[in-house]
Amino acid sequence: KIISQVMRQGKHEGIVPLLHTYLSADPPCLEYEYVEGGDLAGVIQGRHDGLTAPQAAHIIRRLAEIVGFAHRMNPPVVHRDLKPANILAAPEPDGKWRLRITDFGIGGLAIQQAVARSRDSSNHDEFLTAAVRGSYTPLYGSPQQMRGEDPDPRDDVYALGVIWHQLLTGDLTTGRPRGEAWKKRLADRGMTPALLA
Repeated sequence: KIISQVMRQGKHEGIVPLLHTYLSADPPCLEYEYVEGGDLAGVIQGRHDGLTAPQAAHIIRRLAEIVGFAHRMNPPVVHRDLKPANILAAPEPDGKWRLRITDFGIGGLAIQQAVARSRDSSNHDEFLTAAVRGSYTPLYGSPQQMRGEDPDPRDDVYALGVIWHQLLTGDLTTGRPRGEAWKKRLADRGMTPALLA
């Protein structure tokens, strides 16, 4: 159901189109349109000191617009595994990046398959919980996802915050910042109080 919705309604220049589904294959797979270029993880790795505050803010704003489109579908589609490796980035002549999000529907597919398999499982609840929790990358997973709660747009918003921090630090190994020292470090790099908030 989620996959069909993504194919039917998910047409947006910032979302890589899902072309075909092979849900009965072993293993099941989805076929997306081929997009040349790299991903946002490569951009971050190439900038060891991170991007400037305006560059990072521009990227996050664009990603929020794309994700917001999916969240406004009826019913909302939540990516649930938003991370730099699922964001394709191609440089444009003006020095900005053309961003496209891929793998929309994967989190929904994992849940859908978990439900189907749990019907045959001797331990229904344990299997279903493990499968739903497995539909995200822990570094980017919201507290709600880690508790196994239902998909919520807040899951993607949380991941965008982690990605923003990574864009600014140039470090893909850190998750959400903790404590207060990160605010001073980023303010020293040009982040305004409003952006920090």
